[in-house]
Amino acid sequence: MMRCIVCGNMLPPGAKQCPFCGTHTESAQQPPTFPQGNPPADGGYGFAASDAQNKQNRYATPAFHTYRKQMFMGFPQSQQTNYQPQLRDGHSTGGAFMRALGDLPMVIRTAFTDPMGTLQGMVRRDDKFSGGIMVVLSLILAFLAGIILTNGLLGMLFSAMGGLTGLQLADSAASLNQGVTYMAGKISISVGGVAAVCQLIAALIPVAITMAYLGVFRKLKLSFVLASGLTAIVMLPNVAALLLAAVLGLLTPYLAILVLLFGVICGYVLLSAITLRLAEADPAASVPAQAGLICLSELVKLILIAVVGGMMMNSVIQTLAGLTSSVSGLL
Repeated sequence: MMRCIVCGNMLPPGAKQCPFCGTHTESAQQPPTFPQGNPPADGGYGFAASDAQNKQNRYATPAFHTYRKQMFMGFPQSQQTNYQPQLRDGHSTGGAFMRALGDLPMVIRTAFTDPMGTLQGMVRRDDKFSGGIMVVLSLILAFLAGIILTNGLLGMLFSAMGGLTGLQLADSAASLNQGVTYMAGKISISVGGVAAVCQLIAALIPVAITMAYLGVFRKLKLSFVLASGLTAIVMLPNVAALLLAAVLGLLTPYLAILVLLFGVICGYVLLSAITLRLAEADPAASVPAQAGLICLSELVKLILIAVVGGMMMNSVIQTLAGLTSSVSGLL
């Protein structure tokens, strides 16, 4: 059988001219022949069902990577086109939680140099746990930092009260330090709990407001994986600051507070950089929007911390007032 090279129809045997388009058969070509037999059983990717080695890698095809790129959830079209298939996005094996835990060092290493690429890698790996891991780690460090800083903050408080009122709260500095250490030991656990709750509010509010902005105003498809990855990256500077503040709190609370403020600033810098990429916005034109998001996040954080933290601190203040009145007579 021959096929017309112009219209593609099959020619009758012995035909000198195509009955459909009139092309002479001298220009026709013999159609390609295929070996007899059934195609491979697997068929979909060109590998036989018995080919175990290639069957395992049948998803490592350009077509499948194109599908993954199109299903790249939560990212705008321009970010999808930047996707370059990688042989291995993660370096860990096991369950989803263990893979996220094992890939966490890679996230920490690349988050500050390439935050958007790190977020894309976490979404590709369907990493749902890194955000929760970072939040839990920050709560533990906030609790420890609150306990460590209690003694230094109480010392600052009593020193400021003595300087403002002119009252001598103790016979000597040694007696004052002894009283401060005693009171700090009584309330440090409660202060650490309040610090952990305030840290939870500070961790979730900026990400929640940013996600709402991207979904409502930028029409971005949101997902839990995207929120988890964004939380993990934004929390990295804060976790590092909490760890350093817990160490510096043993020396002086002033440096610890400065480090915590620097961690908040770095977190907002990473959050703004990722938001600009996700929103596909012009950096110069989006400055008011980014400033508004940061101000709104801080305002909501302060209100919630004042309300929730204030309610929790009532018992701490009452305990501290009773300890002050009882200890001041001994100093």
